[in-house]
Amino acid sequence: MTEQLGPVFNTDVREQLFAFIGKVNFKTLGAAGLGVFLLSVILTLNTVERSLNVIFDVKEDRPLSRKFTDYFSMIFFTPLLLGIILSSTALFKIRGFVASLGSYWFLTTGAELLLKLVPLAGSIILITLMLIVLPNARIRFVPGLAGGAVGGVLMFFLQWGYVSFQVGFAGKMAIYGHLAQLPILMVWIYLSWCILFYAAGLSALVQGVPDKTGARGAAAGGWEPALMVMASLASRATTREPPLTLEGLEKKLDYPGEILIDIINRLKKSGLVAETGEDKQLLAARSPAAIAAIEIFDAAEDTPHTGAGGEYARAGALLGETHKKRRQALEGVTLDMLLEGDDRAGSAGHMPSAETSAEG
Repeated sequence: MTEQLGPVFNTDVREQLFAFIGKVNFKTLGAAGLGVFLLSVILTLNTVERSLNVIFDVKEDRPLSRKFTDYFSMIFFTPLLLGIILSSTALFKIRGFVASLGSYWFLTTGAELLLKLVPLAGSIILITLMLIVLPNARIRFVPGLAGGAVGGVLMFFLQWGYVSFQVGFAGKMAIYGHLAQLPILMVWIYLSWCILFYAAGLSALVQGVPDKTGARGAAAGGWEPALMVMASLASRATTREPPLTLEGLEKKLDYPGEILIDIINRLKKSGLVAETGEDKQLLAARSPAAIAAIEIFDAAEDTPHTGAGGEYARAGALLGETHKKRRQALEGVTLDMLLEGDDRAGSAGHMPSAETSAEG
């Protein structure tokens, strides 16, 4: 190299040039490049997480500490699975091992089938892992696997098409070089994200279906589920069992998950429920004796819109009067009375009427 630079640079220039190159710390450049790469990956995963949170109706982002642990687990496992998926064409063409099995047709057929199922299984595992880990919510395995199975199959066929198009672009590499693959690569990346979000939507749909179909499963939310949630949280606090989570409430009560999410958000906003821990355990914010039933009612029930007149003025007035009497019937009742079966409060399923409250 020095001899090639001789006709262009004199000795002093060459010495200064090599001295400058010798001062470059390539370890620092490598570390900086790795840092920029990891930062770009983390920002990408953060964007994907926010998109999945919207699909799964998650209102809060995960803590920063959990982002590092969850993201780095994806960074380490995803390239391995992607390598298996992207090598599907190479796996299909491994005939030497299959031929070495000889005349045992069942081994030959089984080996070929296994080679074809490896990239498909890798796609399903990859999509399922992303659907379970990335959203800031507890995604059950069955909904995650349902979305992962559909998304994995679509990803497998997308990869098959991507490899087929790569073969067609091989003739253009003599002119454009590796840039010839750039258009099909960008299309593949775009469609891959589309498949992931489609799988997430399917998983969210399965996640929202209640496990039980009791009579209360068809409830539209409101005072009854709010009371049952508060009673369950207060009752659990008197035992040595760990606090309930959203998933635990969904199993304990016959209400769909979307109704419980809305009720819990209302109770949290009113200061009646507190959330703690990475598992989002739910606790009553105050002791049952300090929680009035009217507070639960006001948090769960919206004031009916009676209107100032019009065609349905009487219906609006009736709704307003009914809401007022239901609220008056809860005066003086606390959550601990409901749990202890106080005579004035009845039970959690039978509230006092307006006449009984007036006589008291």
